[in-house]
Amino acid sequence: MSWAGLAISAVSAVASASAQQQQAQAQADAANYNAKIEQMQAQREKEQIYQQSRTKLSQIQASRAKSGVTGEGTPLMVMAESNANAEADIIASQQSADIESALYKSKADSYVRAGRTGAGASLLSSAANMF
Repeated sequence: MSWAGLAISAVSAVASASAQQQQAQAQADAANYNAKIEQMQAQREKEQIYQQSRTKLSQIQASRAKSGVTGEGTPLMVMAESNANAEADIIASQQSADIESALYKSKADSYVRAGRTGAGASLLSSAANMF
């Protein structure tokens, strides 16, 4: 093969490797973006749960006050249990989001590694074919 042919093959191999890396990086960027979206959705869900809990507790307090029941005993237990349930829901929501986010981040890392491996393999294959 002539020097010109070798040069064209080398440029083509580098361009192919670069394209593989760029595609992998784009996939990794998308996965990282999805991880961030997952965390933002979890934050929004936590705020909604918190608001619903506050509304429910306010309704319980209003009903208790309207009926003349004191804040001791069962009404207090109901409020404490309602609050505990809301906290459990918030924790579960965050844990779920953390798991999903970690999966997206793991995918992003895999895409980057696959891009590097593919680019390297492409360069080595092209080099082997040149000689």
